[in-house]
Amino acid sequence: MARTAPRPLVPAYKSGALRVFHRLPPGDVAGSLGTEHPSDRNRLADALAASLERVAAPPEVLANVERLRHPASRVVITGQQAGLLLGPAFTISKAVNTVLLAAQLDREDAPVIPLFWVASQDHDANEAAGTPHLRHGAG
Repeated sequence: MARTAPRPLVPAYKSGALRVFHRLPPGDVAGSLGTEHPSDRNRLADALAASLERVAAPPEVLANVERLRHPASRVVITGQQAGLLLGPAFTISKAVNTVLLAAQLDREDAPVIPLFWVASQDHDANEAAGTPHLRHGAG
């Protein structure tokens, strides 16, 4: 059987070739905002508030947690595995863009809350113990 060359990820995503992995087509923000996601919002907000209060989260963060209780609330979420490469600017860029997109989509009748997580409990010590790299001419 002939093998086809792999397609670059971004063009494949934009063309819809990866549709089987996603419920909505690329860029369908209206569809995403209109999709129902049944959940126990109060339980989620209670758990987040308890966790954030233990680390003395700022009042603005706790206010956003309370906004999760709204029955039409949505979340813009992204995160980052802690690591050395790409530097802190990449992580900050992702967090800032999450906040900006949530602010752009936010409405009083349908709050949109930014959420950024850090995978700080990486249990794969072997992976995190070193940084592999290529050396030209190494054989």
